[in-house]
Amino acid sequence: YESVYRTNVGDIDFNNHICNISYLEAGLDVLPDEYCSSHALKSVSMRFRHESFLGDKLVCHAYETTTDDQWFCEVVNDSGVLCSDICFVYANN
Repeated sequence: YESVYRTNVGDIDFNNHICNISYLEAGLDVLPDEYCSSHALKSVSMRFRHESFLGDKLVCHAYETTTDDQWFCEVVNDSGVLCSDICFVYANN
């Protein structure tokens, strides 16, 4: 799964970088709607890797892991640099 998120002024933190919450939102947007509507989010772990800036295009790649109900997402900026990786753990509703 892949989606693109264009950063905007609402994503900026006090250092003029994109805040971590925006990476999380971009990661959630890439997950399949039908999966998310039939499962409950149990936990999230996220690692910040590199800053991004206003106007950057963030490309999110997500795939379901071999462990049931876990999704891994990578958020990459315009330059192909990994900005964040995220693991979402779900449970059946």
